[in-house]
Amino acid sequence: RGEIQVMDPVAFRIHFGVEPPSVAEGLRIAALRLAVGERDEAEAALAAAGPVSERMGRLVVPPARAHGATLVFEPAARGRG
Repeated sequence: RGEIQVMDPVAFRIHFGVEPPSVAEGLRIAALRLAVGERDEAEAALAAAGPVSERMGRLVVPPARAHGATLVFEPAARGRG
């Protein structure tokens, strides 16, 4: 119940507004996208813990706050269960 998306560094910057991690020492998870039901509630909870930005309708937690991975919160697709 998920998907893996591969992006080049330029696409990563455009979609998430942060620098992608270096892959000099091998591949790694750069970002995790998570679906949220109530965006306002998610934004309030995330902002209470530190800075969060918005990019393309998504909330983005930078890798410095998430142990090296970018966390991306986006609206849940309607009709999925």
